[in-house]
Amino acid sequence: MAVRPECGFANTIDRMSRLFRVPLLVVVAVGASLALAACVGAAAPSPTPTQTKLDPSNEIGQVIDPSGTTWAGTDSAADLSVFTLQPDHTVKVTYGTNTFDEPGDSWSVKAGVLSMSIYIDATNGELNYTGQYDATAKTISATGTTSITSKTITVVLSEK
Repeated sequence: MAVRPECGFANTIDRMSRLFRVPLLVVVAVGASLALAACVGAAAPSPTPTQTKLDPSNEIGQVIDPSGTTWAGTDSAADLSVFTLQPDHTVKVTYGTNTFDEPGDSWSVKAGVLSMSIYIDATNGELNYTGQYDATAKTISATGTTSITSKTITVVLSEK
């Protein structure tokens, strides 16, 4: 049934509903788009970072991450020995007043035991240390033996 022009109120309602139908649809569509964009654009909650723990067997005494630590002590030849265990597994070494940072000098830790290999010279070869950690004293008791002459040196190292 068509609305007759003489029925003013009904005609006005019919015109208004047609007049507002398109803008109302636009408002609903825009609102839905914004709501969807907010959900899609919202960053997902980032997971709580967890600190990766080294395998304890790769730590000095199974408690100390060796990378970047420096250890010092007076060796059995009465020289101050300082060893910096660098992150790339090389060792910066000071014997007495002489400091060496050679790419072939290396360190590793296996089963909580520190091993270092330090080149001395052509006569003695490498000085190969192994060191056990004493948790009570917080020291490493290391023994080094040269690869060619089999000379032995000992040192008790404290972390600096």
